[in-house]
Amino acid sequence: MSPAVPALVVPPHAPLAPPAAAAPEEEPVAAPALVAEPPAQASPAHGRLVSVPLTDTPPRLPAPPDSTPARPGMKLHYDVDSFDNRDRWFMENMVKIVETMMFPWHRAEVTGLDNIPSGAALYVGNHNGGSMIIDSFIFGAAVYRHGGFDDAPYIMAHDFALRIPGLHQVFSALGGVRACQENAARLLEKGHKVLVYPGGSEEALRPFRDRNRIRFFGHRGYVRTALRHGVPIVPVVGQGSHSTFIILDDMRWFARLLGLERTLRIKAWPVTLSVPWGLTLFPPPVYLPLPSRIRMRVMEPIHFERSGVEAATDEAYVSECAKLVESRMQDTLTRLAAG
Repeated sequence: MSPAVPALVVPPHAPLAPPAAAAPEEEPVAAPALVAEPPAQASPAHGRLVSVPLTDTPPRLPAPPDSTPARPGMKLHYDVDSFDNRDRWFMENMVKIVETMMFPWHRAEVTGLDNIPSGAALYVGNHNGGSMIIDSFIFGAAVYRHGGFDDAPYIMAHDFALRIPGLHQVFSALGGVRACQENAARLLEKGHKVLVYPGGSEEALRPFRDRNRIRFFGHRGYVRTALRHGVPIVPVVGQGSHSTFIILDDMRWFARLLGLERTLRIKAWPVTLSVPWGLTLFPPPVYLPLPSRIRMRVMEPIHFERSGVEAATDEAYVSECAKLVESRMQDTLTRLAAG
């Protein structure tokens, strides 16, 4: 890279604002322009990829002191903009279901959990599997077991998924809120972790031939959000979940013809093959997933050199940051797909 181009990332232990005049006690180490170093606060084992065993259930963490008592049942309707919907009892039981059913069925593996930083962060994932988002459940269960309730992310969920009876209740109780920059901003300001899928419905409903491609379609709001609030981006890459059903074609032209972007906020209406529905001219809200192997990797956090409103409104800088994130995610997805 030409020396004239400013670094996009800085080591996680470096400050986001310009450093003070006084030199730090430690000898400064120059980081490569496009590579983030492991955070200084991590344990000596930080950066080591760890996986959730396929056969052994990870040890259950003790409930935090402020845990609410177990309570059965769910609401019929949730306010999709509320942050109080998460149900600790429901999350714990859903984790058990995911560990018992989804992990063995998909021979699931999640690596890099030690890369999760403390405090607020923006998980950025590639969107797979239509409305089922099986890899989201697998990732959520692994994070819950690894770091407990506080590390479990709030999920920016699409309006279409939140409107489906059954999925509305499940997503809301697990921390799903309506996907918008306002909700993400409020959560980050409160110190929470947030999971976003920049590719949205376009990526979730992309054709099977593109299953191993990161497709964010130019959406960069996630970068602006991270820059504005000075939080790291933690890329989460999933491979295999988009093979749980088959999208023959995304039929984006048909979605435009029906005006679905205006009514449902989706830009595709695909032709799919799934169990038990067979061949359908619509995205099935639920289906029996094919037993494809699912591999996921939590990548090292990306700390950008600049932050704040000025950085978030610098379109050239936002574009460069987005290219960095997406290229690193694509490299990881390609390696996962290669086995």
